[in-house]
Amino acid sequence: MDLRLKQERLESYACVLDRTVEDVFTSDVIVPDALEDVGEILFTDGDFCLWRLDLGSGSAEAEGEWSGSVCYRAENDGSLQHFPVKVGVRLRMHDDAIEPDLRPFAACRVTECSVQIMNTRKLRFKVRACLSLQGYVLQTTELTSGVEESPADLYFKTEQMTASMVTDVSEQVFTAGERITLREAPEGRSLIACHSEIAADQPQRSGARAILHGVVRSTVFYQGQESKAPICETIETAFSQLLDLENMSENDTLRCRLQLTSADLILHEGTDLETDFHIVAQTLCSQETELHYLSDAYSVSDHLELQTAPIKSASCGNINTVTANADATLKQLPDGASMFSVMTHLGSVRMTQASVSGTAAFTVLFSDSDGSLQSCEAEAQFEQALPENTMVSELRLCQPDVSKASGEYRVYVPVQIDCAEMRQCQAQQITAVKHLEGDGRCAGMPSLTLIPRSETMDLWETAKHYGSSIEAIRAANIVKDGEKVPEYCIIPRVRVG
Repeated sequence: MDLRLKQERLESYACVLDRTVEDVFTSDVIVPDALEDVGEILFTDGDFCLWRLDLGSGSAEAEGEWSGSVCYRAENDGSLQHFPVKVGVRLRMHDDAIEPDLRPFAACRVTECSVQIMNTRKLRFKVRACLSLQGYVLQTTELTSGVEESPADLYFKTEQMTASMVTDVSEQVFTAGERITLREAPEGRSLIACHSEIAADQPQRSGARAILHGVVRSTVFYQGQESKAPICETIETAFSQLLDLENMSENDTLRCRLQLTSADLILHEGTDLETDFHIVAQTLCSQETELHYLSDAYSVSDHLELQTAPIKSASCGNINTVTANADATLKQLPDGASMFSVMTHLGSVRMTQASVSGTAAFTVLFSDSDGSLQSCEAEAQFEQALPENTMVSELRLCQPDVSKASGEYRVYVPVQIDCAEMRQCQAQQITAVKHLEGDGRCAGMPSLTLIPRSETMDLWETAKHYGSSIEAIRAANIVKDGEKVPEYCIIPRVRVG
């Protein structure tokens, strides 16, 4: 006879995909006819914007563009020259777990951008891009929490485990813009270069919504009409966005990833600069949930046939931030040099179970005694040990710091690493119980048994072995819930009928 079990259904999102792909894209660019021949490359700078992320059956494709500027010194007269460059990026990933209904939690970024002089009129750009994609699908977890009508001679054990359930994975697109006044009017109404990055605070919960505050921080270079040396300014475009998260609750842990999908800086007459950014916010909500399930059963009069199945769960703790240090020593700058900007970007990143490491690249811009723009480059390594079973969710570079000692410049930049402890939980639950009638398995047991207290067998195992129950043992030994049984334990056999 099969017994009817109580079933509880929980819906949550399960991570079925966690992969990273990387590729290199090159583009040959011809110097515009109106500009001088290339003599020396000073620097390149720009933004990567993700246009789209398409998921199909077995494949995913991310498409975007690195859009920036190359700044060089002319071969004939050493004058400062610059022009815009665009390099298309298309990353493909193949995996059987990718389906159209997969909800992505993705990060796509450019880890390297370099330029090679082919000849005085031709440059070759190389862009290395990386796509890290986690994919979630909605699944139902069925828990067996009890028995509908339990016979009097049957005893069941219910246990609990803590699991992290992902309750919502979504994305929303919003815009940020502002009209800003520059220190000077750019010469020729054009920027030499610009670079933008997003900095946001932890979202603030408000019921089923979250309020996201942050800024898009843009570094712009331009030649002023009255300045001999180029001008570097950092401007901020503030944003405040309300995120609708229908499945979020008060106790949810909220993770958010922000990505530029377009970045436009438009110069108007005089010193007015208009910024227009389109941003996609990907959010992931998870909560710690107590799962109660049926783990064991026995009968004092008949045999039971139990079927079991595993419950698996990956529990993610709170996001913690650790900081690694990347620093480099630069060559000695010329006498009279004046440093005014340090450009940094995160290069290759390597992750193992015990640590995360990578490189940070620096481009230092300075003007010499004649006011001419110069640059030098360096690369620094960083490495950070991680606790066991830690998942890295995000890496970002902070504002660099520059110090001078003994004629050398040292560039230091903190690397912030967001990580969370992962706990793998697994348990066996009963999925079916068949009551086999016949000779009782405890038929030969005495009515009363006296045994020494066992340190290895708990009350449940003791009751199951001797055909008793936890309640009967406690009553016979006058022991309350939570108290230990005496040194010698009385085990009364439970009789039904």
